[in-house]
Amino acid sequence: MTSVANLSFAFYKQDVFVLATTEVALNFFIMAKDPAFLFYPNDFDCATRFFTNEQVGLYLRLLIAQFQNGRLSEKHINIICKTHDEDVISKFLKDDKGLYYNERLENEVVKRKNYSESRRKNRKNKEKICESYVPHMENENTLLYNNTNKEICIPIFEKVYETFKFKGGTKEMAEAFFNKHNALGWRINNTPISKWEFLVPSFILNWNKNEEDRKARKSPFQQPDPTKIKIKLPSSPTPRYD
Repeated sequence: MTSVANLSFAFYKQDVFVLATTEVALNFFIMAKDPAFLFYPNDFDCATRFFTNEQVGLYLRLLIAQFQNGRLSEKHINIICKTHDEDVISKFLKDDKGLYYNERLENEVVKRKNYSESRRKNRKNKEKICESYVPHMENENTLLYNNTNKEICIPIFEKVYETFKFKGGTKEMAEAFFNKHNALGWRINNTPISKWEFLVPSFILNWNKNEEDRKARKSPFQQPDPTKIKIKLPSSPTPRYD
């Protein structure tokens, strides 16, 4: 079985690293190309909602090609797409060298690389995790409002209603939610909503609370106990003696 020390020596012999140390050998594996990138199904669905199945396949293949090979030349685009597809190509920017790239993909790759690097430094320096980690876990606000594509994700009502049913809501709630955000352009404080699903639980909670308040205000007065009703009879007229 080859030891880490032997591996580091082999790297040195191949001029991959200048210093043949165990630490450098370990860094080789850490610095190797990341085999994965973060994929956000909801964002992808919004960006390709009106694509044909063929266009979706081409777009996905181009993203994978960019991830594996870097920015793409026009030749690479044509090999995959065969013909120029304006809708698919519009998802990519063109740099000053004439190479195509998807900005969102590049941002996600950098974010993941920074996170991996922060963990490597943490293991190396044996510092507290909270002091060396790059913020990477997505909180609710990030999911709701972080939309690096700057594309507004507008769901169809059927999807909203399905989500409300799953969360224990009603069709009336779903309609109110959909109409409210539709009127606001699916933005909050002029920021596009990326993950509208995370707004559903609080909407249902507030709806139920408001419904209880309305019922309390509209409840009829408590019926009196008939056994305790006091009936005041009219007094008899005073007799007159003329």
